[in-house]
Amino acid sequence: IASLLFDEFEVPAVNMGHQTVFSLHSYRTDTGIVVDIGERMDVVPIVAGYKVQSGISRTTTGGGELVTHMKHALLGHNYSLTSDLDNYVVKQVIETLCYIPKNYDAELEKFNTDPKLANKSLAVAEDDSSHITIGLDRFEISEGIFKPDLWGLDQAGIHVLVKKAVAECSLDVRKEGSRSIFLSGGTTMLPGFNHRLEAELEKLLPVRPKVHASPYRYHAAFLGASHHATSEDFDRLKIRREDWVSGKAKNMASLWVL
Repeated sequence: IASLLFDEFEVPAVNMGHQTVFSLHSYRTDTGIVVDIGERMDVVPIVAGYKVQSGISRTTTGGGELVTHMKHALLGHNYSLTSDLDNYVVKQVIETLCYIPKNYDAELEKFNTDPKLANKSLAVAEDDSSHITIGLDRFEISEGIFKPDLWGLDQAGIHVLVKKAVAECSLDVRKEGSRSIFLSGGTTMLPGFNHRLEAELEKLLPVRPKVHASPYRYHAAFLGASHHATSEDFDRLKIRREDWVSGKAKNMASLWVL
């Protein structure tokens, strides 16, 4: 990336960092557990601005997996939304109709007598002539974030990954880490996600957890990067093009000597 930016676009300087670190900057802190779920899922413990490598969990499942399973569910209701363009409609269905209950089994029991009580509709035409209606799928599909086996995946739920991240921090940081869980990414915007994560972590952690959910977390990485760009660290850590060019020249000279 640096080579492309310096050599092809001739930018004057580059400062790169991981999006989870920038997401943490958006909360104006440098220590905590970042739960970043967009198209993929990242759980990263960060202490004093540095990632704790042993506690990092990254999977390709996230919003993309959610869209795939919602497509299958909609197909079962005779809504054929299979093209790439249809993905925008499916995402709108997820963002508008889906939620995560605080207790999954209790929610199923609630609608056990009459599943149609869970039905909600979304208009997909400007004149409201066409609707998409789903019921129990509103929370059954999204439950895969906490119970990946419902998606046919052999991996741990998000709450277990957060527990691992806390456990891999040093003893003097674990209490602060448990109270400093920060959400980032569009998938975490699902109603009820932060409350459910707290409820699940209360069963796993010795300290009562605290999940921080900024209303702007959809763009947390961008907001954090913008904050970083105005800080003193930005100028201190950036690589300038002249340093890059001179460094490449020295490396080429060393190779020539060898």
